[in-house]
Formats: sequence, structure tokens, C-alpha cells
Amino acid sequence: MDTLAHTIEVSEPSVNFAAEMRQEAMGKFPPLGPPDIVSVKKEHSPSYGKTVEQTYYHCVRGYDVSSEEAVSAYIASLVSAGFRMGSWYQQSSGGRWQIQKVWYRSYCILNKLDIVVTADIPGSVAVCGLNADGNEVEVTQDMWKDSFLSAACRHIRRVGDAPIYPCMKVYDLFADSALEEQMLTYALDLQDKWHLAGTNRAYKHEGDRSEGGCADSHIATTIYDHFASQARFQQAVDFFKDRASKRDPECAVHAARAYIAQGNLEVAVELLEDVLKQLPNSKLASCVMLEALSSRGEFEGAERFYESHKETVVSDSLAVINVAQAMAKAGKFETALTTLNLAEMPTPPLDPLLRELIPAKSSKTTHEYSKEKLADFDAARIIGLRLKEERRPGLDKNLNELPAKMMTETDRAAYDVLVTILEAIGWESVLEVRSKCFIMRDDVEKRWKQIEDQAREAEAGDAGDADADADGGAEEDHQPTVTEEEQNGHDESAGDTPEAGSSMKDAEAEKGKRGTSGEEDLRPVALTSESLAEEEYNELSISSSPGPQPSTANKVSSIEKVTNKRLCQLWLDYLVMTIFEDLRCKREMMAELRDKEAESVPLDTIVKETILTGVDWLRRAQLSRRLRMRNETISCLEISRQLYEKKSKLGLAAHMEWMDFYVSEGEVQSSLQQIASVVDDIYTLLPRTRRIESVNQVRTAVFRLVSKAGLRNVRAAVDDMDEKSSSRINPVLLDAVNWHVHRYDD
Repeated sequence: MDTLAHTIEVSEPSVNFAAEMRQEAMGKFPPLGPPDIVSVKKEHSPSYGKTVEQTYYHCVRGYDVSSEEAVSAYIASLVSAGFRMGSWYQQSSGGRWQIQKVWYRSYCILNKLDIVVTADIPGSVAVCGLNADGNEVEVTQDMWKDSFLSAACRHIRRVGDAPIYPCMKVYDLFADSALEEQMLTYALDLQDKWHLAGTNRAYKHEGDRSEGGCADSHIATTIYDHFASQARFQQAVDFFKDRASKRDPECAVHAARAYIAQGNLEVAVELLEDVLKQLPNSKLASCVMLEALSSRGEFEGAERFYESHKETVVSDSLAVINVAQAMAKAGKFETALTTLNLAEMPTPPLDPLLRELIPAKSSKTTHEYSKEKLADFDAARIIGLRLKEERRPGLDKNLNELPAKMMTETDRAAYDVLVTILEAIGWESVLEVRSKCFIMRDDVEKRWKQIEDQAREAEAGDAGDADADADGGAEEDHQPTVTEEEQNGHDESAGDTPEAGSSMKDAEAEKGKRGTSGEEDLRPVALTSESLAEEEYNELSISSSPGPQPSTANKVSSIEKVTNKRLCQLWLDYLVMTIFEDLRCKREMMAELRDKEAESVPLDTIVKETILTGVDWLRRAQLSRRLRMRNETISCLEISRQLYEKKSKLGLAAHMEWMDFYVSEGEVQSSLQQIASVVDDIYTLLPRTRRIESVNQVRTAVFRLVSKAGLRNVRAAVDDMDEKSSSRINPVLLDAVNWHVHRYDD
């Protein structure tokens, strides 16, 4: 056996395959970089025959990489793992295995290079930096600080979980509180370089950053999210307001975000006003100010702030989304949609390294993989096993493939705006409002063709009138006979034709002013010369003579001017389609939850009659949460739980969803019951090496519950639980006190 103890490894198809792919992809890494990667070169010496060399790799996250000594300790643990297991180092009838060399690579997001620690066994340890060009760089103390800070940020963001990296070893980096303080200290030491990490804010122009240069970087937002996810808002205030803002005043904005999360809105607004006095063009401060005003219910104030800071706010997508949310809550739905359309959605970063490590074939990345096809590529086999375990396939593939599952953080914020409008006016009215506000991209060519046809008809009509005038001048002395009058159509009603035409034009113009409603709004509006002002018609008129056609941008600009509508951005159109797909699945779900008389069907009846699995009902619960359907969420979660129990299966994912839902609702008893169930599942289902991530989720859930209900109420409820559950949860409550979680003293 050539596998290390407690470490699943991937056998490489060629020597140093993973290292070479990592080096090639370094210039295109995602902002925080990939997880650390460890390559191990092993040698097999058979009793007879040729010695065989083979390299393996695995990924690491959450390990202390602050120095050469710390990394060397990890390498030493790999070597000693073989002795603990006792078999594969020792001589056997088939020969023996030995570790020849180990490479540990950790990416520095500020310096844009890998720190490589190479251990020759037996021998020495060497350290160097490798940049994207493959050139070696001398490693300085600041680079080690960068390495540790980068690893900490990746650990907080759970890099490597989605998308999945194969053979990931996860450590609890902040189990020792001293390492958290070390992260904060290193972050302050490198604060003037934070902007090199990039930002996750979607600015319209490259380099369009707020003043200060580091408050909106990945470093700052990740540190804030670390505190906020655990409801440690006071620590966030202490770090950003008292420490980080000394060098960059804009960092105080994150302290204001912490005040908003605490519900201390007055202090948050005062702090943001101070920041805006110093930095009036701060996009980050403007964005959070809009959030604070909306949280206070001052929707008109948010609109006025937006109008007065429009030049600053309009280039920040999150700020624009906050304005749209305020307008939606105020009932100004058309304004909300047109404002939302101003946002620019960031393109999710790709991970070229993972694409190289795992072949892009569906059979190798789903649970339906073929072992024969994967025999020559170990990484695909291992990741296929993990996907098979985690995806838990259900019967309804539509639920698993809903596009809303792939939304980014910014997409979810925009999705919530649409849900707010949907709750207020319903789906049909949402489509009507969209039709009044936007030109759909598919309609541009169709409407432009209508304009071209009408322009040519108008030119042909003008030419015919000119010919008729010429003929009339030549025969002005000729008196037409009755027959000629009949042929020319002159009767008593002929004199009424111009008046009738004018009346029709007035009616069309009035109709254009009033607009349309209902289904008419969903159809393309024909642009005719009768419905346009003279100067607008002249601008849009098309010559019949051959010539270059206008560009699509010019067509859109002209149509927007005439219709007073804007072109709907592709991402917003896709988001509307996303919510439509959710509603379609919701309709199917409601058909099972309620009978023809719209009365609720007993859950026991549904459990007996449904053909779907517990996973499908769990996905329906997630769908209901996205659409803010509380009662349906509870029903779907309960059905999912009963279906799992019916098949004698422990559903860790179902209990996790239950736990997160009840904690968000602040229900103490139900939350603690689900937390206890999750803990039981963790110790029953997961091996020891894979419990760390789930344990951290449980701890975060307890902290959030304390911040919502207060420590006193949570402790009283824990005391009423059984001895095993209370003994598991009480230590987490002590951590809540030690780390000063919000309302720990309540």
C-alpha cells in the first residue's frame, strides 16, 4: 500500500504533473488563488527488477504556513505517518516504498507567486518563490506574512469546496485564537498592499476604485465576513474602526456594516457621514449608507441620497442594487427595475488549474462515471466518488439543475430585489412592469425592420404624391367626367378621409401616452411614422439607396430614444428567467402540498404518496426559502426528514438545512434540536479527518443563535436538553463568551 495515513492522494499521470499545471495557470488564478498543494515523490524498490518512481499530490487548506519551520513540520508529519501505520515503509515480499522528495506550494495573493518548500529525504529543506514566469525569487519575511494571510483568507472563504478540489485536507486554522490575532497583525503590516488582492465589487470600469484603495479589497471584505459570520460584530468594529482606519479612513465603513448587523443604525449612519466628509467620492461608503437608510425604512431618504451621489454610486453594482431594493420596498417598481438595470454583474472567476487537473468530461465529473474510463486518471476517479457522495441524486433532475443554485453573491442580491417585487404584485404584473421599462434584446432587429419597411413605404408614398401633382398641373383645364370621378374615388365621404386620418393619429398618440396593460405589453410595439414626432421620424428614416447599415448600438440608441425605454441587460433577462424556473418548480410543488380546493394536504399523506426522494424535497425547501415562503419551507423540510427516516437514512444535509433555517428565524428550541441532530450525524457519518468543516458550521450556528436570542435564553434551553446533547453544546457556549459573540452578556 503506497498511501499515507489519513491522507487521500491523487496519483499523477506524469512526474510533477500537478506542479506543472499550477505553474502554467498561475497568471490566471482566481483572486484568492487555489488551495495549497503538496506533491510527494515516492520510490518503490522491488525485491528484484527495476526501481519505480511515482508522484502523488493532495490539497491542503487551513494550515499554518507562516514560516519555513511550520511548513517543514507538515512535511515531517507526512513522513512519520508511514511509521504510525507501520506497513508500507517496511520490507515486504514485494519490496518497499520510500518518500524521496516533497514539495509544498502555497500561493501569495499580494505578491502573485508560489512559495515552494522542497524537502529531500534524507537531506535538507530549500525554500524559494516562483512567479508566473517561472523565475525564482528570494523569499522575504513579508512574503511569509503574505503566505499566511492568503492561506487564512482561503480558509475563511472555504476555497476548494466549490468547485471541489480532489483530496482536500482541511485544518481548523483558528482553533488557536493566537493564530487569528496573528492574521490580523499581518494584515495591518501589509495594509498598504491590500489593493493588490483585487476586489469583488463590480465596478463598471477597470481601475474604477474608491479613494483609499484597500477598504473594498478581498482582504478587507474577507476579514469582515470572518467576524460577521460568527456574529462577532464588536471585534469587527475594534479592528476596522480602531486599528485599520488609522491608515485608511475608508476601512471604518466595515465597522458601520457591523453596527448595521447589530441593529445600531443611528451609530452606523453617523459613522458613515464622517467617512463621507473625509472621502466624499467613496463608493463603498455610499453603498453602505444606502443599505443603512433602507434598514431604517427611510426609502425616500435613500432615493434622495442616490440622486445626490449618483455619479459616485452608479458605477458600483452593489450600491445600485441597494437603491433598487429601497425603491422596490417603497412600491416604486418601475424605478426599481430601471435602476437595477444599471448594475454591471461581475463575471464569476474561473479556475484554470482545476480545469487542467480534472478533465472536462461529464462522465468524469458526475456520479454516473465509468470506472473503466477513469482507470487511467486517478484525480477524476476520486472527485467522482466525492460528487457521488455529496450530490445525493434525486428523481427530479429539474430541481437539481435550477440556475438559481449557481448564483453569485451579487446575483443573489439582485434576485432578492425581484422577489420583493414579486411578493408585492405577482408574476404577471412583474412582466408588465418589465415590458413598460425595457426593450428586450430579441426585439431590436424586429423593431428596426419595421422602421425600415415603414420608412420605405413613406418614401414610396411621397414619390407617388409628387407624380400625381405633376399630372394635375398638366391637365388643370380638363374637367373630369362622372365616370372619372367615380374612378378617382371622389364621393361624399372622400372629404372626411383626412379628418378621419387625423382622428386616428390622435387616438394612436393618446394610446402611446397612456401605455398599454395586460398581455399587450408582452408583445413588441410597432414603431410607425404616425406615432413618432416629426424630428424623431426623420432621425429614424431609412433611405432606400444602398449604403452601410447602422450598428446594433446605434439601432438600440435610436429605439431607446423613441420609446423612452432601455435595453434590458442580458444578466437581468437571465435573472428573470431564473426566477421563472423557480416559480415553475414552485407550481409543481404547490400542486402536491394542496388539493384542488386549495386546502393543505396532511404531510403524512404526502410522505406515503410522493414518488420523490428526501433530497428532492430538501431542494424544494431551498427553493421555498429563496422565494420567502416560510410555511412551505417548513413543510418541505419536514417531509424530507420523514422520507429520510422512512428509509432508515441519516440526512446530514437535511439537518444542516433545518439548522440554518431555524437559526435564521431565531427559534431557540427548534434550532438546538436540529443542532443536536447535526452533531449526531457528524459523529455517525463522517470520518474524523472530515469533521472539521461540519463542526465549524455547528459552532457558527450556535454563535448566530446567541446573537439573535441572547446567551441566557440559549443556555436555559440547553440545560433542558438530554445530557449528551447539552454536554456537546455547552463548550461552544463557553467559546461564545470567550470570543464576545454579540449578546453574549444578555
